[in-house]
Amino acid sequence: MMHWQANIAAECFAQTGQITVIVQDNHPIHTSKQVKEYWCDWQDKGLYLFQLPNYSSPMNLIETLVTSTQDP
Repeated sequence: MMHWQANIAAECFAQTGQITVIVQDNHPIHTSKQVKEYWCDWQDKGLYLFQLPNYSSPMNLIETLVTSTQDP
């Protein structure tokens, strides 16, 4: 899938000069050694991967609201 995305990104980059950014969570498949081996190649094609930070419930406002409305 990512190689396919990289090829599409390469076409877009060649035609417009614009990069493609894919936002990913920190699932192990997204940060595995096998995937990391391709990151430089994909960047050369104009595809960049942005990894979201680890989930932190205290930083998520809805978690605070849900917790405060629940009965102890």
